[in-house]
Amino acid sequence: MHPAVILLDLMMPGMDGWDFRNEQMRDPQLAAVPVVIVSASGFSRETIETQFRPAAYVEKPIERTELLGVIRELVGSGTPADLDAAEGTRKTKRERP
Repeated sequence: MHPAVILLDLMMPGMDGWDFRNEQMRDPQLAAVPVVIVSASGFSRETIETQFRPAAYVEKPIERTELLGVIRELVGSGTPADLDAAEGTRKTKRERP
C-alpha cells in the first residue's frame, strides 16, 4: 500500500525535510507520491519550489480548509468523503471541553 500524498514539514528533528525528500526521490515507489510541504521554515516560496519541487506548499499556521483543498486536488475523486469525515472528527474533538 502506498500513500496518496505526503505532508512534509521541513523542520523536523532527526531527519529534516531536505534529507527526507532526498531519500524519497531515491525510492522508486515513493518518488511518484506527491509531496505537500507544510512549514514555517522561513525559506521563500521560490526556494522551496526550486529546491524541493513539491506538488504544493502550505505555510504555517495552516488553514484547515486550504490544506484539505490541496489534498483533494492531489488525490482526486474517491476521497472527499474520507476527508470530510476526518474534518468532522477534528471539529468534534475541538468542540469538546
